[in-house]
Amino acid sequence: MKIKALAAVILTVALVSACGDNGDDQADDQTQTEVWAGGVCSAAGDWLAAITDAQATLADTGNLSADTISSTFDGVVAATDTLVSDLSDLGKPGTEAGDEASDQLSTLSSQLDEQKAAIAAATDQSAGSLPDLLSQISTVTGAVAAMLTDVSTTVGNLRNLDGADELKTAFEDSSACQDLSASASAQ
Repeated sequence: MKIKALAAVILTVALVSACGDNGDDQADDQTQTEVWAGGVCSAAGDWLAAITDAQATLADTGNLSADTISSTFDGVVAATDTLVSDLSDLGKPGTEAGDEASDQLSTLSSQLDEQKAAIAAATDQSAGSLPDLLSQISTVTGAVAAMLTDVSTTVGNLRNLDGADELKTAFEDSSACQDLSASASAQ
């Protein structure tokens, strides 16, 4: 799925670049903004899928083992690293609200890194007993809940930036954002 999304983004960027001299800069800017919004939503959607899988694994207490828990925690950290990297790679959209949007993503990246550090600190300690293990699970699930809130808040903030009509339209028109909204609503 990620390869298909990347291929679609590359194709769209190539088409926008090829059409750059057609005098329709506003349409090109909107297409580039939609690609940017789609990148935000695609990265958030991939992360949300990984987090949802981790939550399902941790909720299946009958099949939990120390190895399963450890690998689930590692998966959350890896998915968060990927999200932070993907958001950083997007840069800023070419809109009036581009700087504000970039600042929102930078703030989100910092928030995610903070929660990832909380997960790492909790899981770096050996869970020698059941209470220790339950404490780790509690810390991780709390950090994941905070991350979900931070991602949701940031996407909402991006849609509502002052002077961000182009961004709002791009988020509404992007299929990746529509998929993310549907996925988040189902949670």
